[in-house]
Amino acid sequence: MSFELPSPTRNLKASILYHGLQSIKGRSPYASQGHTATATPVNGVDITWKPTNSSVHAYPAECKTVAIRVLMNVLLLLRIAKWKVANANNEKFKRNMQLPYYKSVAMDSIQTELEAVLAETFPTASHTASFARTIIARLLAAHTVTAIIGALEEVDHLHTMGLRELGGERFATFTQDSAEEKKDAGFTFAVLSCPERLEISWPAEYGSDYLTAVMRYAQVLRNEQREPSFLDSVAFQFGYHTLSKGAPLPASEARFLGTVGFRTDAQTYLSLTDPGDGHVSGTTRKTRWMTGAIVHVEHLERPQNLPRSSIESYRIPSILDFAKVRLHTGRAAPNTYFVGRALRDSITRDFAYDFVKVVSTTSAAASAAFALGAAECKVAMDGLTTGQMVQYMQGLAGHVLRKPGRQYLSAAFNLNHPIMDDLMLGEDGQPRMLEGIMEIGLRGIELAALGGFDKVTWDGASDKYPSEPVIVQLGGKNALELVHRAHERGLTTYMSAGFKFHNVKDAVFAGVDGIGIGGAQILRYMDGGSGMHGPYTEENIDRIMVERNNAENSIRGQGVRLLARLDQMHFEGSLSEAEEKLREPLYQALYDCAEGDIYAMLFDNKDARAVMELPGESEEPWVGCAERMLRHANPLLRKGAQNDEQWEGFVAALANLVDVKDEEGIQDFAQSEPWVGMRKGYRVSVGDGEKDFKGEPRVRVKTTPYGGYGSIGEGSDKVTVDTA
Repeated sequence: MSFELPSPTRNLKASILYHGLQSIKGRSPYASQGHTATATPVNGVDITWKPTNSSVHAYPAECKTVAIRVLMNVLLLLRIAKWKVANANNEKFKRNMQLPYYKSVAMDSIQTELEAVLAETFPTASHTASFARTIIARLLAAHTVTAIIGALEEVDHLHTMGLRELGGERFATFTQDSAEEKKDAGFTFAVLSCPERLEISWPAEYGSDYLTAVMRYAQVLRNEQREPSFLDSVAFQFGYHTLSKGAPLPASEARFLGTVGFRTDAQTYLSLTDPGDGHVSGTTRKTRWMTGAIVHVEHLERPQNLPRSSIESYRIPSILDFAKVRLHTGRAAPNTYFVGRALRDSITRDFAYDFVKVVSTTSAAASAAFALGAAECKVAMDGLTTGQMVQYMQGLAGHVLRKPGRQYLSAAFNLNHPIMDDLMLGEDGQPRMLEGIMEIGLRGIELAALGGFDKVTWDGASDKYPSEPVIVQLGGKNALELVHRAHERGLTTYMSAGFKFHNVKDAVFAGVDGIGIGGAQILRYMDGGSGMHGPYTEENIDRIMVERNNAENSIRGQGVRLLARLDQMHFEGSLSEAEEKLREPLYQALYDCAEGDIYAMLFDNKDARAVMELPGESEEPWVGCAERMLRHANPLLRKGAQNDEQWEGFVAALANLVDVKDEEGIQDFAQSEPWVGMRKGYRVSVGDGEKDFKGEPRVRVKTTPYGGYGSIGEGSDKVTVDTA
């Protein structure tokens, strides 16, 4: 957003009136007689009309709602600045209240909410507090767009005054509108009349709808490496308001998680985790903070350090916060959403009774996130038997609305929580209890594939908070084995719990696709006594990135990237025989940390070099898979062909699809014969015929749900019908 005023007075009110003249000169927004657009000139302003192509209008009630949100946001940011100043002065963070959470407040009660934040930040007698109370009163009394703009102008001054009083100018997340001249025109504002309304306009290249324009403007700010101005923050708030009214985000402006081994930025993505506000004012401000990262949204706070039996270690976040994060992220990084463990409905907490409601509720939440552009929704399997887990996953996969192959469902298995396995019975014919960390981890791979999910998560959260790092609980060798075995099944992998700076490299050396980084360990302040969280610490992201990048560039880091590629291509059947022979020796060298052997394989083996030189993927995973398949005359998949004629016909058809980069066509072809049959035949030939793999054909059909009907027996699909 930009404006240029030759007058020394450059403020919100003047700039809006100035842009009003820019936007309306020579035209009227209404064709009928008597409806003319007017704006009041500002003395000293040189008018030059620059037409724009798209605009929206906001009327007084909407402008007032947004203005109140702007004011509350400034007060919350000032409170964060106070905490960060205190931390810089070595004062311990103390707080006994949870992070802010949305609620609908009557206009008559909004003053109480605003003043509560103010009282926590400034002494009652301070100049900033007095000025803030004046603004609150003026804004709540404002009923016209012009009056609301006048109050907003003072909110800008309040932000500057408050930071100065706190000594927190370095913690500002947007600049004053008297800052340096902007390089990009951004958004322009105009006050129109009859009826009075605010017009917001933007250049045509940003898109035809407001949310697309805001999303692309956020990227412009990152590209130009500049902070948003106060006016920009107002434009963003209008975007949040638009989202809250149910407006959709552009589906094309979303990233997926990428193919194992073939991501362009890194093999191990840093899943930077926050309930939302930290991403909006922190993570998404800089491109480098989202390079090789996932911008993950989940509610991390665990009040009073309660045990996991009382509260989840991580909870489902606000869908509005997720929408805001998506708006700011755009295509810069994948966004993911945490759904959490199954809800309980019945007093008996009987999963058979709860099943329909739990699946319907959870799938609705996941579908909402996917509609906003989520690349993944993570669902926890806590408290279920293995049979229930599979029924739950298959039920969710049958209900969730998503783009197959691009929007993933992830199954999270807690490694510290014993699981009753009623699918694979013991020698006595009874369900067996899985208690060992590797026992649970390996079984999770099988269950995720059997349930029709795309990704497996190993979580190390425990009743202790913060948790011991999951990579420490597992150990490097066990972590490497889990990732290797999951990749062979086509599953994307993830680890969460307790990561600190020095743990990042160990996760990289395991080759895991993503690690959860956030919360009290590394990205937020925490009161150790109450468990309550404080400000997001985006200033730590650079250090996290350096830890990851250094590890990825090491010999072991390059080795696990090669192994990830080999495992992915083994899953596809796109390896040659010579390339296939690299997998187990490389895995063993990595397992033994034999850097000399890894080095020799990376740089002396022509087959290894050929795989490492394959291009990374962008947003066309099926085109990438097909191109890898066509590299060799005799890839492993050919073992599954019935005869040469079938294989040659398959290759010709696939080559035609690759020539035109038909992503959807290749994806559909992969679910068709002869490709499906060849995959089965290939897997039988290498001894994997009995295993379940990601991505095999499934059909959504209506059947009797888990638990049957009539009288339900827990843990059984047996049906007893009352006939009385």
